[in-house]
Amino acid sequence: DGQSALASSESAAVAAGAQKGRVDGFRRLWRIPGLKPWRLLKWDQDHSIAAAGSPATLLQSIREEVGRLNQRPASGDDLLLTCTIYVYRGGGWFSDPKAHYELVARNPAGKALWVADDEVVARPGLARSRADPEEAIIAREIARKIRQAFGL
Repeated sequence: DGQSALASSESAAVAAGAQKGRVDGFRRLWRIPGLKPWRLLKWDQDHSIAAAGSPATLLQSIREEVGRLNQRPASGDDLLLTCTIYVYRGGGWFSDPKAHYELVARNPAGKALWVADDEVVARPGLARSRADPEEAIIAREIARKIRQAFGL
């Protein structure tokens, strides 16, 4: 539910073929058959969006963490990554901040090669320090899940 970076024809194909991820991976993950390794995962600034109420620096934090994934030797095409935070709930007395998001990676021709749908809860145990902002925790978890799902 919520906003998506997928066209309606892509949404139907992804919904039909999405696989439930591993316990510590994405909630749902779809990839084209025979997905080849990629060189760089470039951030799509023009199409990445965050829901109202999200921290102002959430997308930038995710962008920086995704950029760190590119610090590995690799070959293949560059992919363009769109991130859509379609629901954001800030923390309160009895809950931790939570982001529901979609990632869409496209090849240079604009074809979706993989799509992930997930949520991240910024639990205090994921923080590196007491001053770690919720957006940094969420961004690191998203990057960790990408690394895990694709063996990076």
